[in-house]
Amino acid sequence: FLEAGVEYEFFFYEWGQKDPGLALFRNPGTGEFWGGRQDSEWELSSSSYKNYTAPQSDWYGLVVFAGNRKLHTSFFQVQIQPLNDCEPLTSGVRVIREGFPRDFLYSHTNEYWSAVGMCPSEGDSKNLYVFTQCDAKGTNLAYSPATGMSFIVGDFNHNTLGTYYPTVSDNDLYAPYTVECDTDANILPHDTNVEGSYLADADEGDLIKIWDVFLVDGMTYQIGFARSGGADMRLALFKNPGNGTYWTDRYMAEWELFDSGNKSYTATTSDWYGLVAFANVRDKDGNYSIRISEEGATAIRPDPAIPKEFALYQNAPNPFNPSTVIRYDVPVGGGHVSLVVYDVNGRLVRSLESRVDTPGEKTVTWDARDNNGVPVSSGVYFYRLVAPGVNETRKMVVMK
Repeated sequence: FLEAGVEYEFFFYEWGQKDPGLALFRNPGTGEFWGGRQDSEWELSSSSYKNYTAPQSDWYGLVVFAGNRKLHTSFFQVQIQPLNDCEPLTSGVRVIREGFPRDFLYSHTNEYWSAVGMCPSEGDSKNLYVFTQCDAKGTNLAYSPATGMSFIVGDFNHNTLGTYYPTVSDNDLYAPYTVECDTDANILPHDTNVEGSYLADADEGDLIKIWDVFLVDGMTYQIGFARSGGADMRLALFKNPGNGTYWTDRYMAEWELFDSGNKSYTATTSDWYGLVAFANVRDKDGNYSIRISEEGATAIRPDPAIPKEFALYQNAPNPFNPSTVIRYDVPVGGGHVSLVVYDVNGRLVRSLESRVDTPGEKTVTWDARDNNGVPVSSGVYFYRLVAPGVNETRKMVVMK
């Protein structure tokens, strides 16, 4: 069934020696209709796609046929979809889908690394692409195959900001898969434990998360990684080999950590690198902790000591543009935490945290935007931590 005035895209994939073909038929009226092969609206004789705008709302006939009678096996796949129907992705929000090819889109509006990931069902494998246009059109920027997590990263310290189009394809048509992108302004601070999680049956935790981390040419760093749970959490580091546009897939990482432990790495350029944490299994829970330090400093503490009291620390970097990281401690027992930003006139600018928090070292990134998402102007701002037994304020400077 096609709707009048809607432009559709017909995908036809064929292989084998019977030379399968595809043809579309339409009854031009409302009465009895018989037609031969020559009466089709169009015909495809090889793997390709066809755009077609339906002239009337009705049931059409779509025919697949063998091009010759050779006694050999042939195969085909057909899919129909409205043109330019790419589904928007929201950073940090997982979607579960099935069917292929399936097209998505996401927009990148800040100068940070980004990542888009797809994790298939156990036993299935699919391919992930990123294109410059909807419906797998334009330039194919990167391609990532995997039986576990497939992901593609882009270095928007150098890439052009705008909208990009991931596509998922291949293998089991009915096996569900999970897709998520991360386009947030994330900076991984040095000498700080950063923790995360993935919960398979909830909307909490990230299937994939990417941070910008600044490394200095010739400097050696210790990257610590601790993980738990069945999601097979992994950690990978990416480097733009030049200073231009850069897209790549999971398998072009500088390295990937499969188990808990420390990794020594010497930077070969002074730049922002992309550090990716991801779940390699989509139907199990997992947790992780990351810490990066210059060599000789303490790397990760797999069982970090729980702070003895609430504490608020100076943000870093400061002054900053476009974002900064605020660190605070939550002691044993946890408690309700409120972390807010005010301007010099005492007006509320942004509420960063308002929740019952678990014990541990915590970090929050402020992207210099107010509660409405509007960038703030340059100047002095204050951030305040209010929790049981503490009400502390510190100063920071936005410099643009």
